[in-house]
Amino acid sequence: MQGISLEAKQGDFICISGQPGCGKSTMLRLLAGLESPTSGEILLGDTPVVKAGLNRGVVYQDYSLFPRMTAGENLMAMEKLREVGLDANTG
Repeated sequence: MQGISLEAKQGDFICISGQPGCGKSTMLRLLAGLESPTSGEILLGDTPVVKAGLNRGVVYQDYSLFPRMTAGENLMAMEKLREVGLDANTG
């Protein structure tokens, strides 16, 4: 991927589409802090994203979901982690 610039405000709904292999999943992993960019930076507000945090995440459409939970329940699993006091630090 090259030359990506994206600005989103709270409440925005964004769709990412493209041909297989064009970098959609890579971009999501970068935004979530699961991978590091080879150049440039990713900011959440004014804070660089340098590792995963509980204030953002990715729900995959494959077997990484909890199989006995609905999609909504899988999303709420992160909220439950936040409630028990795990660090939601972006950096």
